[in-house]
Amino acid sequence: MSFGRSAIEPHPQDAHHEHVDAVIDGLRAFGEKAIVAHPQLPERWWSIGTALFRRLAIHLVTEDASRDAGEKLAWLLDRSLLYATEPKHETYRLLQSAVGLASAEQRERLLAAVAEGPAVSFDAPDSDRYIAYAKYNLLVWLTGSAPEWSMAGDALKAAQAANPDFAPREHPDLDHWMTSGTWGGSLPMEPAAFAEAVDHDASAAMDDLIDRDYSAQDFGQPEWRDALALVSEVVQARPALGELIWMHVAERTDIESKAGDLRRAIIEGWGKTELGLAADTVVGLVRTELFAAESARTISRFLLDQIRRQIESHETLASATMRSIAASLWHEHGDGFTHTVEDPVSSLPLYLNSWPGELAQYWMTEIDRRWRGSRDDWSGLSEEEREALNSLLAGPTPSLDATVPAITTELFFLFAADAEYVTERVLSLFETSSTRRLAWTAYLHRPRYNDKLLAAGFLDHVIAEWDRLDELSQPALRTNFYGLVASIVSFAGIAPEDRQRLLDQSALASNGERAASFAESVVYMLRSDGIAGAELWKLWLHQHLDARLNGIPRTAGAEELARWADAVPHLGEAIPEAVAALEGRGVGLGERFHFEGTPHAALEMHGDAIIAHLSDRIRFSSPAGFGVAHAVSEMIAEFRTALGDAAIKPLEIAAAESGIFQDETD
Repeated sequence: MSFGRSAIEPHPQDAHHEHVDAVIDGLRAFGEKAIVAHPQLPERWWSIGTALFRRLAIHLVTEDASRDAGEKLAWLLDRSLLYATEPKHETYRLLQSAVGLASAEQRERLLAAVAEGPAVSFDAPDSDRYIAYAKYNLLVWLTGSAPEWSMAGDALKAAQAANPDFAPREHPDLDHWMTSGTWGGSLPMEPAAFAEAVDHDASAAMDDLIDRDYSAQDFGQPEWRDALALVSEVVQARPALGELIWMHVAERTDIESKAGDLRRAIIEGWGKTELGLAADTVVGLVRTELFAAESARTISRFLLDQIRRQIESHETLASATMRSIAASLWHEHGDGFTHTVEDPVSSLPLYLNSWPGELAQYWMTEIDRRWRGSRDDWSGLSEEEREALNSLLAGPTPSLDATVPAITTELFFLFAADAEYVTERVLSLFETSSTRRLAWTAYLHRPRYNDKLLAAGFLDHVIAEWDRLDELSQPALRTNFYGLVASIVSFAGIAPEDRQRLLDQSALASNGERAASFAESVVYMLRSDGIAGAELWKLWLHQHLDARLNGIPRTAGAEELARWADAVPHLGEAIPEAVAALEGRGVGLGERFHFEGTPHAALEMHGDAIIAHLSDRIRFSSPAGFGVAHAVSEMIAEFRTALGDAAIKPLEIAAAESGIFQDETD
């Protein structure tokens, strides 16, 4: 998803935005705000494993004001990123921000890593030269970022002497740099001038626009698509002009495919504006375009855009006509829909990028609109709405790739609107082999539930999904599933035996491979504001931890137990009981240990117990990489500030005995 993006931050190379760029920009903006309250967000995003989230993680570390230069460089080096290809720009940008402020020791460690060079197969063509230039390029960047760094300067001189034909690149942080002119992208005239011309003489204005020669591919000269963009822009600003242009297009019998292009451009403009008194006329004209297969996407966008604008409106002739158009659109073209998308529920899902998906979204929004106007006498979906959803869920198979996710992403809303319909027609989508991946992927982006939905059969589907999590291609969705289960076992009004079924599956699924990640999600939930950890300990966590310590329903791995032990500081008054349960069990820190702080109240009330517990965990740990050692250092520093030097002595002694800091000093 991030391959075509030159940089996570705004960058001249990304000036021409696509739909995916809005997603990346949104994630970046969210991360830059959220990291203040959640300093471990880069680590979480890095753990997702996809190229995009790893690039975002590096960007957040660069922007993180709470980390000093040494911490930023250590974060980078610990993940062996100096020569990684996909996050190259983000890596170089972090280096640029940190190397000038780094200490001599930190720079020395960095220079040693530079000297190692990239990992390249030595049977690759010209691998020696590739490695040499990769080192040279990085040294060029480092010396430019810290001109006073003499050791890096000496290394660059040596590299240049060994390779006299090497020369610095203009943009060392990017493997590709595009500089070009473009065809098109220039409107044939200013929108205001075109609107005035249509006002004065619509036929003459349109003839001039249509008959212009758009065939010459000269830089900066308008193309036919630019003429269509002009029409859409003017119609959006002045919807009434759309009718004049529409009438003139109908009069021209000599323009063949251009007529359809122009009608679609007009509809695009209408979809993006308030139609006001023109609504009935506009919707009537849109209806006449129903039979053109090429217009299906334009009409679906129009319907969705307009119903979103009318969400607080009461029933009108236009809204009734739009429902009729939606039903007819599916009847006319549903069977003919095909697509070539390899994964319809990827990061750019088909239901957000196809007319069947937009049509399903239209019906969801229309149901919402009608419900808002009928709060006191709502009786569920109308027969018209049921028929529409049934048709969308009846296929054909290619269309289900769009309609199923569009409907199941709104499972919670739809169940509230009509529990009977969802129970009869929608819940099975989460179980049927041909639709369950589509359904779960969409739902898990925003998982919501209530006790009634669980009791209607959704709980059984959640339990069954434990064994099918490999079908979800995005690691973040599996994390959301663990969070969903953690919420259900903690807050839902389910029977104890159902809670036990959910918890047992967390340990049994995929031969126990899910257990540690589920434990991490529970601890993440316990850290959230307003969560009473002691209550959850009494409700289920104590019993479940005892079972896992005793190998029920299967033997727990060391990493799982380590992650459950992370819960201790967040259990309030139950901390002493939790410490006692883990005492003598040999639970270490594990390989995924990271420190996100300890509640001040917990340290004040149970500081000695927490120190003793963590000292034991450190003592039972082996060196597990720089990340764990760094987390322990952070933890000791925070506890020293809160409790004083004497209180944290057991932690320091345990760390020395275990050799946990070995990787920091090697």
